[in-house]
Amino acid sequence: MKRKITALCLSFILLFAPGVMAAPSVSAPAAVLIAADSGLVLYAKNEHARMYPASTTKIMTAILALENGNFDDMVTVSHDAVFTISYDSSKAGLYEGEIISFKDLVHTLLICSANDSANVIAEYVSGSVSAFVDKMNQRAAELGAMNTHFVNTHGLHHEDHYTTAYDLAILARHAMTLPQFREIVSMRSYSLAPSNKFDETRHFNSTNHLLNPNSPYYYKHAIGIKTGYTDNAKSCLVSSAEANGKTYIAVVLGAENADGQAMSFVDSRTLLSYGVDSFKPVELCKAGAYAKPIPAKNAKGTDTVSVHTAAAAAAILPQGTAPESVEMREYIKKDLEAPVAKGTVLGRREYWLGEVKVAETFLVADSDIEKQGFFARLFGSILSSFWFYLALVLVLILLFGRRIKKMKARRDRRHRAEMRRRSKYQ
Repeated sequence: MKRKITALCLSFILLFAPGVMAAPSVSAPAAVLIAADSGLVLYAKNEHARMYPASTTKIMTAILALENGNFDDMVTVSHDAVFTISYDSSKAGLYEGEIISFKDLVHTLLICSANDSANVIAEYVSGSVSAFVDKMNQRAAELGAMNTHFVNTHGLHHEDHYTTAYDLAILARHAMTLPQFREIVSMRSYSLAPSNKFDETRHFNSTNHLLNPNSPYYYKHAIGIKTGYTDNAKSCLVSSAEANGKTYIAVVLGAENADGQAMSFVDSRTLLSYGVDSFKPVELCKAGAYAKPIPAKNAKGTDTVSVHTAAAAAAILPQGTAPESVEMREYIKKDLEAPVAKGTVLGRREYWLGEVKVAETFLVADSDIEKQGFFARLFGSILSSFWFYLALVLVLILLFGRRIKKMKARRDRRHRAEMRRRSKYQ
């Protein structure tokens, strides 16, 4: 529900923001466009509808592969990894008993959508495909894909193998933070060197036509990510573009060809162009910008901790949106006590456009703050105590009263002495 409200709020902002292109027309039944740095939804159409992912499943397979594998490892292809895959599906043509590098497996998985490579990766990482699929579901949930369930490693059709456009965007957003993944999905081709089972070099081209300059679907800002197709899922594409220092991720599911065009690529290019052309990156604060000092108890030589922003905060805003219209909100740690190490996160700074959070950064301690010694703390606590000052006032009153009493006693003695002296001479 919160995701839907956020998307609706942003849509309202875009509707009335000057200079913003109208929301694009997308033929696919489910689609979404997000800003990769913040996860902000820029466009949504049935983004939480349950859909079949086809080979976009391999994004999750690749995440686990890269988080658990080593490119330099050599892997032996098993009988089951090859022969449980339908003959007419996309494959790298691996042979039972073939020894291949893990690097080659991940590259063929993502570039030519090799189903056999997906199974070999699963057995390498988890010992069996079923154990690997369990990890896929667990990791997907950890990353926030709550409406996703995987049954296999490659995406060949199964009724209980499903996801949503939004979930795939979340998974792709994480995957694009992995340098090896980002590099691989931007490649247009890949070659497998001869192996112990194959004497010739095998060449593969990317299935993502957005990357191919010779394709009618080419998009100059495209940097990935993964295609998919089955008869049940129709055409699926998770794509990404980078422009003006910002990355956008689009997901199109269930697209069908129309007028001789592959609409998954047409829709994806439309969404990515909308992101690049309708939004602009705006720096809201620089790294190291100072914020209001935070009160700290028992700090040596000070009663506050100086803090600054850990990183710059930048947001993707609709074209024509004034930075002044973005509201800054700060949240700081309460009841802070020394010691505090330099760089400790003590709060965060958020930026909001209407009811949509568009950026945030953390607030960190500017320097080390030592804790006062025991006696200094004791003395300080005494000096800051109400009862100390009350006692001090009472002592001063008592001392003043005693002094007045002594002065009065001296006056009385002088007076009596004077009276005796006078009576002596009368």
